[in-house]
Amino acid sequence: VLTYLEHRGGREEVRRFFMERFQTQAHGLLARLDGATAEQRVQAVVDLLKQQGFMAEWTPSADGGVRIAEHNCAMQAVAEKYPEVCDAEADFLREILQADVRRDAHIPHGCNACEYAVSPTGPRQISPPGPTRESA
Repeated sequence: VLTYLEHRGGREEVRRFFMERFQTQAHGLLARLDGATAEQRVQAVVDLLKQQGFMAEWTPSADGGVRIAEHNCAMQAVAEKYPEVCDAEADFLREILQADVRRDAHIPHGCNACEYAVSPTGPRQISPPGPTRESA
């Protein structure tokens, strides 16, 4: 499908496809997260990534933000041919988390994980993940 889109409309068509896909996911997630805390947003993103086949986790960072790590790439072959999916993912994270997001490691570039540094845009502090009600 991606090859077809590329032949039909070039890389811009592929980029648009990924952006629309992530925007659809963002729209649904944002509706569920209305009024959510920063921690709830991060956990919702990590949960969504896990549902999509990523081995994702988050940890707090010293600057009051978090690091999100994806220890595998559920779409590695796609990402290697169409890096636009990775750019769309970073934009998705920025929108959902309402924060500055920087990719520090990238599996398609030979890293062991894709890692994102998420810095709050305000004075929010994000707490480490704790036991959930289900596990407590």
